[in-house]
Amino acid sequence: MDDQSTPSKDPKNIEINETGDLDTAPTAPELQEDTPETSEPPAVPEAVAAPQISEPAPTVLPVAPPKRLRKRVVAGALVLLIAVAAAASVFYLNSSDDPADSAVMVVQKKDIPLITYNGGPDSDFTAIVPDIDTTNTVVDANRNMFEGLVRYQNTNKIVPLLATGWTNPNSSTWVFTLRHGVLFHTGREMTAADVKASIEATKDTDIGKIVNDTIQTVTAVDKYTVKIVTTTPDPVLLNKLTESFIFDTTSGKTDDPVNGTGPYVVKPGTTPTATKLELVAYDKYYGGHIYTRALTFTALENSEARAAYEKGTVNFVADTKSSLASIKAPHTTLKRQSVAVQMLPINSLKAGSPLQKKAVRQALYLAIDPAPIQKVREETGTPASQIVTVSTPGYNPAITRPAQDIAKATQLIKDAGYPNGFSVQFTFFNTPRNQAVAQELQKQLLPIGVTLNPDPISVIDTLVKKVNGGQADIFSVANNSDISDASDVFGQFYHSANYQNDQIDKLLKQAGDTQNQSQRLKYLQQASKIGSDDIAVLPLYNVDAYQDAFNPSFVVTRDVPGPVNGVYFWKVYAK
Repeated sequence: MDDQSTPSKDPKNIEINETGDLDTAPTAPELQEDTPETSEPPAVPEAVAAPQISEPAPTVLPVAPPKRLRKRVVAGALVLLIAVAAAASVFYLNSSDDPADSAVMVVQKKDIPLITYNGGPDSDFTAIVPDIDTTNTVVDANRNMFEGLVRYQNTNKIVPLLATGWTNPNSSTWVFTLRHGVLFHTGREMTAADVKASIEATKDTDIGKIVNDTIQTVTAVDKYTVKIVTTTPDPVLLNKLTESFIFDTTSGKTDDPVNGTGPYVVKPGTTPTATKLELVAYDKYYGGHIYTRALTFTALENSEARAAYEKGTVNFVADTKSSLASIKAPHTTLKRQSVAVQMLPINSLKAGSPLQKKAVRQALYLAIDPAPIQKVREETGTPASQIVTVSTPGYNPAITRPAQDIAKATQLIKDAGYPNGFSVQFTFFNTPRNQAVAQELQKQLLPIGVTLNPDPISVIDTLVKKVNGGQADIFSVANNSDISDASDVFGQFYHSANYQNDQIDKLLKQAGDTQNQSQRLKYLQQASKIGSDDIAVLPLYNVDAYQDAFNPSFVVTRDVPGPVNGVYFWKVYAK
């Protein structure tokens, strides 16, 4: 890959998040049991037989089509990847219903009159399905009013939700059997026609371009059967369908919570605002008893939220600075596993650039120390060895990060044909924090003869166009996977206007064609090794996890993985 000079004709797209970081936007669920429910499970009418289920064909997303990546912002901090079990391959639970819902366990559960959850300042709670943005807190809030065909359970399993199960006649076809008797909050029963209309209506929205991107056709086979055909085999379609929300497209009301099927509706007499959303239990909810009877989302700064928690006006807060221990009030902490990698993609395809040479990229890797960069970014974490974390399928434990070696880096620059060094640009969104990162990188690279010229850009669209057009030399990215799989991460950074590798493309294609989950994982790990060895990207550090603090009397289980809060609040009860 040292001497390629022709930019990709099909670059993956990158967005900028609200913190000014370039933000990319999936990892695989594994089987695990949920916390047993004591309430009666939602019944499937006797007339409906449980569908015959087959395991989805394990494939990987295609490399070629351009992809618009989502924004992932929680409390103004770095974006986090979706977290899953460490050595997981892609698994899905195909069943007629949740096994946990049929478990019998006597537990004393008490209702909670109100939970006030603060998700951080980067929220706009007026963004309602279908016109939602892709910030974490907005998706979190909508998940309480709207639902998809399937959902996550215990962060590493996907189970039926509006569907009761699914089959795969072939690797590109999914047939879902729908639950009977599910009512929209408008009072109308949800049918296959609504699933079709919802997916088609959201295809061109920000979130639809991510979660419905491979869907070619949706057919209402009958009232309770939906067939989805994808353009190519998509092994992570179920992951994406957890956020492909179904809504009443016939109500005449747009962007309105009344169109949902979820456990909550907007509190009567209130109107959602950018910073506050008040919800109450929807007692016709098919899913069972709603323990948290009312739910309010707020958007306070971290310090304000901690103060509100101590005063008792907020009883569930998110914090990104790992400082929840400073709360001077009884609380329990819920940690979200971090799967975020802060990194520096390198343009090795730009004609005439020294970065085309692997030895030069290797020298940069040996010269950079991630710790000072963490400090100026006001973040904590551990040095990264690759562009996915240990909890992401595709992570390769054989890959290690080399120790910093200025002498070796200097010699590599000279041996590559640059005895007097060279200059490259560092492109970034013009914020004080990013300026500090640029200064730190300048300081670290100067001793090896590399002059880093800051290239601050104040217009996000201009920055995105430059990066996606292959015109930047080095830039900063907060790596985030939306569909819980390393395949999109590799497709994003190993097949772009900045880097391409035929071997990796072949491996991703093989991973997409295999029915064997273990073999698929091996293909992804091989792709990770090749990309790491070729130093397509400079991984910096894995960002420490977010944490939540809540009233110790609450019994809370995280179900949805990743940077989102991930809690189904209707299931949260008091001891």
